[in-house]
Amino acid sequence: MDEYYVERIDRKLDDHGVHFFRQNVKPGGVGAGAHIHDAIEVIFIEEGEYRIFVNGHEFSACPGDVFLFRANAIHSIYAGNLPENRYYVLKVKPSLLFELSDEKNAVSYVLKFVVSDDRGKVRWTAKELEQSEIRGALGQLVDALWGEHPCKDIFLKICSCQVIYSMLCDMVRDEDTRMEADLANNTAAAQIYKAIRHINRNFNTQIDARQLCRMVNMSYSYFSRSFKKITGRSFKEYLNEVRINRAEHLLMTTDLSVTQVALECGYNNVSYFITVYKALKNRTPLTGRKGA
Repeated sequence: MDEYYVERIDRKLDDHGVHFFRQNVKPGGVGAGAHIHDAIEVIFIEEGEYRIFVNGHEFSACPGDVFLFRANAIHSIYAGNLPENRYYVLKVKPSLLFELSDEKNAVSYVLKFVVSDDRGKVRWTAKELEQSEIRGALGQLVDALWGEHPCKDIFLKICSCQVIYSMLCDMVRDEDTRMEADLANNTAAAQIYKAIRHINRNFNTQIDARQLCRMVNMSYSYFSRSFKKITGRSFKEYLNEVRINRAEHLLMTTDLSVTQVALECGYNNVSYFITVYKALKNRTPLTGRKGA
């Protein structure tokens, strides 16, 4: 599952902050090839059987199961051979959580949906959801999609937020006690999120950990521990992932040379860029080109 594409946010999601729809897949078909996007995505299986991949991990899925794809998680969906294969897709812009939250809690809420690592829950089975608020919120969202409601666009948005709220509550209950204490305190989470935003916006410039430490007023050792705990990656690992994901996108969508791509993504040393690219993608930048 190394190959993937970067999906652009569709206009409806961009305009409204949420987009909810039903996806039909033919037997043995592809619901979605491996891709990433900035949106938070929730899928709710209505009919059929599926193989679902999230960041290299494979899951089986059947009716009633719910999956969460955090922002920028690599994910794909493949249907089995049953005649009916349908699932609902909810996409939510992370910025919506900031709009709904107060400043004190916004960072910790958003981090639960945008930091993708092996610790975060991905799948809720139908059995788990029998008495869950998540199942009830999704049912209301489905009703909002197909029912006749006044101000339907507003109602869909409210129901979408209820789904996210229900999942958030479930994650808060199940999280590791120490991590939740850190997020409740919020100071470290807010500082690390500020660092993450700076990396995401300035990855093509020269950034080092000590520079970020000064920016967020943290000691180097505390910054390093907190960054690893919250993101599941070291600062260097995270920076390289952001840069290489951007490089892959440029290689697939432009005619820039490998040297130009390296420079665009913050690497002044092309040989080092190629080494990092091969380590993360298991192939060279040239073979990462579209059609190569």
